[in-house]
Amino acid sequence: MEKCEPKDCLRSLRCVSSGGEALSINNVLDFAQFAHDKCQFYNWYGPAECTEAASKYLISGNESKQGHLPIGRPIPNVYIYILDDYLQHVIPDIQIGDIVIGGSGVFAGYTDELLTHQVLIDVDGKLCYRTGDLGRLNIESGQIEFKGRRDYQVKLRGQRIELTEIESTILEATDWVQNCVVVIQIDEESLSSLVAHVMVKTEDDRLNETVVDYCRQHLPFYMVPSMWSFVDHLPINDNGKIDRKRLPRVSHNRHQDEVITPRTELEEQLQLIFAQAFHMPLDGIDVTLSFELLGGTSLGIIHALSMIRSQIYEGVDVNLLLTYSSIRRLAVKLESLRLCENASNRPAEDSKITLSYPKPCLAIETAGIFVLGV
Repeated sequence: MEKCEPKDCLRSLRCVSSGGEALSINNVLDFAQFAHDKCQFYNWYGPAECTEAASKYLISGNESKQGHLPIGRPIPNVYIYILDDYLQHVIPDIQIGDIVIGGSGVFAGYTDELLTHQVLIDVDGKLCYRTGDLGRLNIESGQIEFKGRRDYQVKLRGQRIELTEIESTILEATDWVQNCVVVIQIDEESLSSLVAHVMVKTEDDRLNETVVDYCRQHLPFYMVPSMWSFVDHLPINDNGKIDRKRLPRVSHNRHQDEVITPRTELEEQLQLIFAQAFHMPLDGIDVTLSFELLGGTSLGIIHALSMIRSQIYEGVDVNLLLTYSSIRRLAVKLESLRLCENASNRPAEDSKITLSYPKPCLAIETAGIFVLGV
């Protein structure tokens, strides 16, 4: 189709239906340029256990360019419920729950009776299938929003994390992002890290930083991936879905070939500290990259904070590291703080009052990161 003139390739096409994988408006717009203006696009949803189709959504073309498209409303003779762990209806617009499907098309069960009892449940006297998918009802539009799989809920360093929530945030960052998948990667030392594989239209380090910064602003610190891979395609399996098993392992700084080295003594000192805190080789620490792109974790940040206080400046707190989130930016800020402190410590002839301030408490800040999700 790339050799065709837009609108000439599929001029007779009037309806396109998509299903099986979460759909974004960018996918539709990329295809729509080859179709007739009157061609309608539908986003269908439904597992095989419900005869493939349970809901549909007619795409208008005016949807937000960020995130996935809604999966719409139930088709005739089908019921869709959004329920919590106790099979109670969740609060629309606010709560995310399990997508449960009833009505025509629900299968009779698996050959494995135990598995059948786990997924077939009774809701309001109707036999329903518990899909394992998560959704939310938009009460204003009446549309159901797909929010990922329950299978993709993980626990990392004591925090429960919804991987699809991270993926949705990445998709919202910019329409330059076409697709993404977030996984847990375990290294040789059995340490687990969040890794984001992001499919982009073109690779650009500045846009990479834009995506990371957006995640830092909209996600708790422990949910921001510590490693990123920006690619032009993602592996697809025979069913047309992203093949998570074929995703390549990602190493630190994979997206940037040239590492920016320190230009001051303070930057060199900070580079050494973060290399130790993040368990990385010194020559792999780029002083201009954010700590998330370097592979920083909440534990690593706390370790670095402790060393900075003991070796460089005692008054630094965790907010400073999160605000000035690269070695170069942090070095500039620390230098200005030290200059201000030196100036304030100079004796003044008319100075008779000495002010003292409480020092930051590492234990409280550590609790803040893990409990409050700083």
